[in-house]
Amino acid sequence: MPSQENIRSTFRRNARALAIVPESAHRTAVTEVSLHDGLRCEIQEGPWRLVADMSEKWGGASGGPNPGVLGRGAIGSCLAVTIATWAAVEQIPLDSIHVRVEADYDARAIFEPLQYASGYEQVRLAVTLESPAPEPELRRLMEFAEAATGYVDTFRRPVDVTVAAEIVSTRKEAVA
Repeated sequence: MPSQENIRSTFRRNARALAIVPESAHRTAVTEVSLHDGLRCEIQEGPWRLVADMSEKWGGASGGPNPGVLGRGAIGSCLAVTIATWAAVEQIPLDSIHVRVEADYDARAIFEPLQYASGYEQVRLAVTLESPAPEPELRRLMEFAEAATGYVDTFRRPVDVTVAAEIVSTRKEAVA
C-alpha cells in the first residue's frame, strides 16, 4: 500500500508537471461498454475490465453489480481517495475513512421515462474520518477534498452529455 509520503510526492510531481505544461491538463477518458448475454455489460478502460449486470428481479443474471452500484461506488470511492490524497499532501494522519452513499430515485422511470425523471432525486454522502488530528484540521481537509472530488463536482453541476447513435442494419434484403 502506498505510504502518505509516496502519495504526497506523486501529487507534488504531477502538480509541477501540469504547472509547466498546463495544456496537458485537458484530457479525455475513454471507456468502452459492450452488452453481452442478456443485460450483462463488459466495461473496459485500459487494462481494467469490469462487469455490470442487472439483478434477476430486473431481468438480468446478477452477474455483477448493477450500473447504479458502480455509479454510487464511483462517487464514494472518488471522495475517499481525494480525502486520503489531501491528507497525505497536508500531512494529516488518518486511521480510516468510510463513505456511505445514499441515493434517492423513482423506480417508475425505467417503465415510464417520459413521465418520471430517471436520475437521482438526491445523493447524500456521509463521511466518517478516524484520526488523531484536531477537528478543525479535519474540517478543512474535508472542505478541500469535497471541492477537489471530480465525481462530487460532476453530480453537483450540469454537465453537457451527448449521445450519438450509429445504427448498423443487419437486415438482409430479399432478392427478387
